[in-house]
Amino acid sequence: MLKLLATISIVILTNSCASRTITQYKLIQIPILETPALKKISDTDLKCLDDSIYINLVERDKTLREHINKINELIKIHNKSQ
Repeated sequence: MLKLLATISIVILTNSCASRTITQYKLIQIPILETPALKKISDTDLKCLDDSIYINLVERDKTLREHINKINELIKIHNKSQ
């Protein structure tokens, strides 16, 4: 009986120590989203703005466009690597 318990204990201990979990990550294609259609702002709407505010608005829009382009380029690079 003692030999049986010892054998069962050794089998349980060695099996639980020997097993390990291997995690494998799967890369997926990331879709490039379409740029949403933004509302057009007419010249007359912008005439009431101070020059500094107008410049800030133009720079903000330019920065956002550049940021979107960089993100899209990163997505394209990621998708090509697969």
